[in-house]
Amino acid sequence: MAQMFPVLFRIGPLTFHTYGLMAAAAVLLGARMAIHIAGRAGCKGPEVEESFYTLLLHLVLGGIIGARILYAATHWHEFSGDLFGVFRIWEGGLVSFGGLAGALAGFAIWQKSQKWIGWKESLDILAAPMALGQAVGRLGCLAAGCCYGRPADFPWTVTFSRPDSLAPLGIRLHPTQVYEFLILSAIGGFTFFRMEKGGRQRPKGRLFADYVILYGIGRFLVDFFRGDEPLAWGLTPGQHGSLVLLAAALIFRRVNART
Repeated sequence: MAQMFPVLFRIGPLTFHTYGLMAAAAVLLGARMAIHIAGRAGCKGPEVEESFYTLLLHLVLGGIIGARILYAATHWHEFSGDLFGVFRIWEGGLVSFGGLAGALAGFAIWQKSQKWIGWKESLDILAAPMALGQAVGRLGCLAAGCCYGRPADFPWTVTFSRPDSLAPLGIRLHPTQVYEFLILSAIGGFTFFRMEKGGRQRPKGRLFADYVILYGIGRFLVDFFRGDEPLAWGLTPGQHGSLVLLAAALIFRRVNART
């Protein structure tokens, strides 16, 4: 039985969820990495750091809103008797595709006020931080029991036992959160080292496109092991989202290579 501790501790009426802690850690990791990468790209100074922390706020707010909206839309049965539950994001329940869409919307709002850097360069700087931030966030999913896998009978399965977990209890499941953590960590490392080893000499925007392509492929494969119900053609909502991401990123990469 896996003791994942969705709730770390309580102090009076305050409840501290592991999911929220991991989300905060993901945000801080992403911010510091983005500032480091920007500095290596020649963008330094207090004004640059301030600008990236402003971007961080846009990404976090946009990402949380987008991720929660998509989760609520695809899991509406969970909130049919408790509409205010939609706002209790600290209990878990965010969809990464909605988060990515919301974060990009927040990025677009931020980028409009930035004259010192182009939007493609900004996206390349964000590729590794976003991937690694997502990876840390998946550990929060594991703790909360959301995004759980299908029943399985393998040595590496996970069984949730705490009643406050979002996963089915007492059933051996694929640890899909761990699968995504490993994939996203690899993508984050790959894009980071490519940026460090001459990524700025490549067409601007390519690193971010590569991140989206790799994540789309990884998520499509992981969803074969997730507990989500198929939406159409035997594919889960996540797999449909993966195909949209792949198509958009491949088109952007091809068009961008010609400019």
